[in-house]
Amino acid sequence: MGAAVPRPTGARPFSCATPALNPATLIAVLATQLLFCGGLLALIARGLPPRSGIGRWAAALLLYGCGYAGRLAIGLETTNLAVPLVDAPLIVATLVCAWAARAFSRVPLRFGRRLALIPLLFVAVQAAAIQRHGAVGRHVVLDVVLGLMFAAIALQAMNPREGLPPALRMPVRTIVGLMGLLAALTLLRAVPALAGVRAPDG
Repeated sequence: MGAAVPRPTGARPFSCATPALNPATLIAVLATQLLFCGGLLALIARGLPPRSGIGRWAAALLLYGCGYAGRLAIGLETTNLAVPLVDAPLIVATLVCAWAARAFSRVPLRFGRRLALIPLLFVAVQAAAIQRHGAVGRHVVLDVVLGLMFAAIALQAMNPREGLPPALRMPVRTIVGLMGLLAALTLLRAVPALAGVRAPDG
């Protein structure tokens, strides 16, 4: 039998595993996809009736894309007072999602002016959390607020107005499922950070 060929010193074994992406790269990819999808939906909405709600979904995606791009621009772990202003578009985008979901469910939007206070309250609360807990406080407030808003959208979509056309029943059920899943995942993401906030120093 022939002698085994020695492996060169320092050589790594071959692996098909995909290299891990850093958070900044993931956020950049996500922001790009959201902006492109939002722009595509905006073009589609131009050829549809205004009451279709597609334009609202397009606006929400564009706002999400701008929000994530802004987070990437200032740094994911930045804790200055500009952070709440950069994260606020994510809250506004979720409100637009609620508006769009109501268009699908044919439920009128109530308390419109009062809902405008939500981003302002978010900015104030997140600024206070950043001052007290730094980056951890930033992420806890953002995840909890977004999770509760996603849950609210799912609940409102579960109670559509009577006489909903059959063609809209599946889209509404899809909204309920997706928003419910987003709510659960977002709130679960906040749990470890929230435990860190409550943990005693040392």
